[in-house]
Amino acid sequence: MKNGRFGEINNTTIPANVDLLSDEGLIGRQTPETSWPQLSKIGIQAAVGTKFRINNIDCVIGKTGIFELENSVVNHLVFPEGADDSTIIDYIY
Repeated sequence: MKNGRFGEINNTTIPANVDLLSDEGLIGRQTPETSWPQLSKIGIQAAVGTKFRINNIDCVIGKTGIFELENSVVNHLVFPEGADDSTIIDYIY
């Protein structure tokens, strides 16, 4: 896994049920040098209660509106209900 490159998604509506790391996903399109990126760090700022799935594990944004995960391997990121354009996703791959 190649680490150390930063990426960000903001001001973009996140579609429902699309794996953001796939070739069709927002992160996959931002990382054309790799066919399916693996993220080593991720930060999500979204509305409280926003549902998402990391590596097929269901998660919900808590009362702070922020979720962070580091020193991990993220292979899949899906927002089952989508998310609005105020959602921000920062990542390192």
